[in-house]
Amino acid sequence: TPECPAVVGSQPAGRVRMPPKAEALRVAITVDDLPAHGPSVRGLPPLEIHRALLAAFESHEVPQVYGFINAGKLENAPELRAALEAWTAAGHPLGNHTYSHDHGSAFSADEWREEIVHNRQALEKAQIPAAAQTGFRTPFLEYNAATFKVIAELGFCLLYTSDAADEEDSIH
Repeated sequence: TPECPAVVGSQPAGRVRMPPKAEALRVAITVDDLPAHGPSVRGLPPLEIHRALLAAFESHEVPQVYGFINAGKLENAPELRAALEAWTAAGHPLGNHTYSHDHGSAFSADEWREEIVHNRQALEKAQIPAAAQTGFRTPFLEYNAATFKVIAELGFCLLYTSDAADEEDSIH
């Protein structure tokens, strides 16, 4: 099992208790949907967008920003691999964000496994080793009980976002 840098929550229902105030809270900074995330910027190739992001992280001393990858994007645009290489060259970890980025709230364990394993294999084919893919985030933050079973089986750390603004001591 990989060492998880930040696991904000790991249960599909209920509340996850925050650490007592005296303990440090570990937080992961993340960027989803690599290697192409969001609309294109006229005159700025994807690699340059990544370089700008990475330079901003470095100038603000942001350590280890997780980039969550949908490898399906590489199938049709293999040149996007350079963006992932820049990410790892800068020392940032990569995470699995499923192959197709489909809504998964109704996925069976087999469907979750297929999406995650297909993504991992496509990334390995693109020279991104499985060892570099330790974190996992569900697309659209949708999950179910099968999600947790499969990611544990495959050895991933779950990293996801929660909004605790409505209650100081818990995350939903």
